[in-house]
Amino acid sequence: MSSAALLPIVSYATIVLSAVWVLVDAKRIGRKKGRLKGFADMGPWGWFFACLLLWIVSFPLYLFKRRQLLMGSDEKGGSTQKVTAI
Repeated sequence: MSSAALLPIVSYATIVLSAVWVLVDAKRIGRKKGRLKGFADMGPWGWFFACLLLWIVSFPLYLFKRRQLLMGSDEKGGSTQKVTAI
C-alpha cells in the first residue's frame, strides 16, 4: 500500500479516535449541556458529533474549553472526581 493511499485512512482514524476520546473524557468529567455559553455549550454526545463532523474546529475548541469544563463540573452538581490536565 502506498503512502498516498494510507494518508486518508490515518486521517479518518485520527478523527474517529479523537472524537471517541472527547466523548469518554466529557462523560468522565461530568459534562452537561447548559454550563457554557455559545457553541461550546454541548453535552458529551454533542461534542462527539461536533468533533466527528467538524473536527478541525471542534477538537481544538474542546481542548481549549476543557479547563472551563473541569472547573464547571464541581460548581453545578457534576462529577467531583479530580482530573489532571496533561
